Amino acid sequence: MRKKIALASSLLLATLANAEIGQSGFFVGLDISQVDSELKYDNSDSTAYAYNPYTNNISDNRVSFKAGYQAYFARIYARYSTFDYTDEKRDKFTIKGKVYELNADYIPLFYKSENKTWDIRGVFGFGVGYNSSTISDYDTSLLPSGVSGGSKQNYMEYGYQVGLMSETSIGLSIEAGYRARYGDLQEFTDGSTSAVFPLTTEEFYLGINYLF
Repeated sequence: MRKKIALASSLLLATLANAEIGQSGFFVGLDISQVDSELKYDNSDSTAYAYNPYTNNISDNRVSFKAGYQAYFARIYARYSTFDYTDEKRDKFTIKGKVYELNADYIPLFYKSENKTWDIRGVFGFGVGYNSSTISDYDTSLLPSGVSGGSKQNYMEYGYQVGLMSETSIGLSIEAGYRARYGDLQEFTDGSTSAVFPLTTEEFYLGINYLF
């Protein structure tokens, strides 16, 4: 019995020692981020509203999920996350929602170990998608006269990401990087004036992926 266990262990170790890093395949991943957001309230005519434009600077932690396909020096993947913004400056609104993205990355090889069991790659990419959000607990004076919020709105967002990724021969990889996104969350108009909630996010993320 011991000989069989020793033989099986030896075969497993030999297999791992001779395994090489996968170059292509489907993958799933999870990112944990420190997000710094600049959420603005802006209107087209401050004389028509009770409040002048102002900015919220909000920091929070966020988790996002991704799944896609990697092929040698490129990968394409979808990413999903949620957000919850409360007006910290004047306590006049809350906006909650979800983000759906499609990303494309160029991942050049920077270094590969001699035994080909791990490597380091760069990550250079862009993302485009949309956010779906709802405003609640809001002061009606923020919006045009006669216009109400509460309905779900969808707006496009876009941006880029840069980072480093280390892959292993067992399919696991770890990446660290910076991601920036730009877009609007909510927009309201009565035909002559408008109120908008533009959003810019910057995040430093640490991710773990598994390549099948």
